Amino acid sequence: MRTASSPDAPSPQNAGVFVMALVQFGFSSVGMMIGNKMAMDYLKDPETGVALPSTLVTLQVIGTLALLFHFRHLIDHEKLNAKCIVSWLPIVTLFAGMLFTSAKTFQFVHVSFVIIIRNVGAIVTTIVEYFVRNTTVNARVLAAEVTIVIGTVVYGQEGLHHFQDFWLGLSWCLANVLCQTLYGVTLKYKMDHDPAIRDMSKYTMSLFNNLLCLPYVIVVALVSGEPAYFTLVLPQVSMTGWSVVVATCAIGFMISTSGFGLQKLVSATTFLVINNMTKILNIILGILFLKDQLPNSLSLFGCIVSLAGGFWYSYETKQLNAQLNEETRLARRNSAASRDVEEGNRKPVTESRHRSTSAAKNASDV
Repeated sequence: MRTASSPDAPSPQNAGVFVMALVQFGFSSVGMMIGNKMAMDYLKDPETGVALPSTLVTLQVIGTLALLFHFRHLIDHEKLNAKCIVSWLPIVTLFAGMLFTSAKTFQFVHVSFVIIIRNVGAIVTTIVEYFVRNTTVNARVLAAEVTIVIGTVVYGQEGLHHFQDFWLGLSWCLANVLCQTLYGVTLKYKMDHDPAIRDMSKYTMSLFNNLLCLPYVIVVALVSGEPAYFTLVLPQVSMTGWSVVVATCAIGFMISTSGFGLQKLVSATTFLVINNMTKILNIILGILFLKDQLPNSLSLFGCIVSLAGGFWYSYETKQLNAQLNEETRLARRNSAASRDVEEGNRKPVTESRHRSTSAAKNASDV
């Protein structure tokens, strides 16, 4: 029976906090995906196909920094030093790559495509964590990943002729998957092993990400020649388009903090279920409001299989982690018990020697 102290059974006084965190996370997760696609469409010339992905990311980063200024009292000012900046550089490099490749992906394909292809990230994560963090896998996790691949291949094969720039979109999406995976693994590794990063607040992490990311995206915008197309693209952006861009700035800030807040209130399993449900909601909203199309019934089947594989992977990963944690706990308990037995056996011997020494001393005194 689940107790009131369980993260999945919030007490009445915490119910409002839980609902707020759930709404905030769901809104930001769905809104960021849909918003990025809409913003990228507005910052794109429909005739030539020229788009401004680096410009979009730059505006979002500046908007997030402006919002962070309001929460400056929650930033760890003692962490604002050269040592922490150097430690954070590998993380922010991957973060910048993740943001840019995401914007480039939406230049060529729609939301549903991105969600399905991103499921392949589970495989990349397993490979990277196996070699970097010595993470254990089992046959069920591998079977779930094979299911993801089958569903993704079926979906992608049917969508091959649906997108004008299918291969460009696929390449940028796979690059985004790689950046996301390496970013997540690097961040975990740094938080586990780097004292300069371990105790940072989420606001400090967000500040480092966005402030240090700004030079990257500005350089990419200049190198790719985006400023030359400002006079072509920007005058075409309507007030609605600029409103969407501004909204993505606010949502970007929200998503950087809401996930941490929700994870404190629910169990890992519940968080995984909520995260996967947002994927389904994104696909539905993409079809209803952005006119995303699934080419035929076979592509729909591939979509379902890939998402089911993602759910299965999340479940099996959680079960495996729980099993490993239990084994670690038992090993520590057995080790402690063994030490207690050894100390218990050592104590009589020590006392016997002490009595023998005392007796010998008394005899010599006599």
